[in-house]
Amino acid sequence: MVWVALVLAVSALLLAGYGLVAARRQGLELSSWWNDAELARINDKLLSLEMDLRESKSKVAWAVEQLEVSRINLDTALTTTQQHSERLTDMTKRADAHFIAADADAIEATTLVTELERYAVDSLEQAVADSKPRILRGGLYAQRPVLDLVPDLVDSFLTALNAGLMYRQADPPYGSRFYLRWPGNLPSPELLLDTLLKAADGKAQPGEQPGTAELRILLHAVHAGSPAILFIGPLIIERGTTDTSAGLAPRSWSGPTDAQKKTALAGNDPALINQIGARRVVEWPTEQTA
Repeated sequence: MVWVALVLAVSALLLAGYGLVAARRQGLELSSWWNDAELARINDKLLSLEMDLRESKSKVAWAVEQLEVSRINLDTALTTTQQHSERLTDMTKRADAHFIAADADAIEATTLVTELERYAVDSLEQAVADSKPRILRGGLYAQRPVLDLVPDLVDSFLTALNAGLMYRQADPPYGSRFYLRWPGNLPSPELLLDTLLKAADGKAQPGEQPGTAELRILLHAVHAGSPAILFIGPLIIERGTTDTSAGLAPRSWSGPTDAQKKTALAGNDPALINQIGARRVVEWPTEQTA
């Protein structure tokens, strides 16, 4: 379309030039019978037309130059667009390759983490049975906000006893489980936890044994929440619909089953602490405020 317009413009320019020449020729032929004044007027007109022709030629030349520049710019733009399109296609292919590789790495990492978790739990379960110093199981099964608050209180209690938290793992959909190393310089967990539990059931006293205040806070936090199960080695704390109980479970007990967790969290009776034959040490009715 642009080049058609250019051709038409050039044709118009040629016709104008032809018309000017013909007019001059006609003026020369008529000069024999026109007077001087008329010839002067015609000559002035021809000069004006010639100037218009030169101006038109200049405009057409400028238009042709601009069209050429536009054509070059268009060709450059098309070439650049094609290059960009090719680069974009190449980048997309590379990105797809990176995504595929990253996805494969993520799957491999997830598999590795799962295997490490399984290995850690298997190793710790073996250590629970025969290690010295002892490795103890622990677990917290509850709803929020107990799940958000109590783990930090458990950590504070273990820190006060100098018992090291070794591993914690999510145990969906109920809560989490963990393993801790009982210090070798402390009395047995059954003996010390029984002593601390009895002391924590009362009011704070000056010079309390380390861990008593932390256990008291832990008891009150569980009691103030919704139905929950917390156990640390033989120590078990259960918040039910009618009361909050704490005691010492048999050493053979390895933790609640999924069915027991579900029943306990629903607040249904009978209480887990009774089902496993735990020795009840503390019992608060749920109407009691913390």
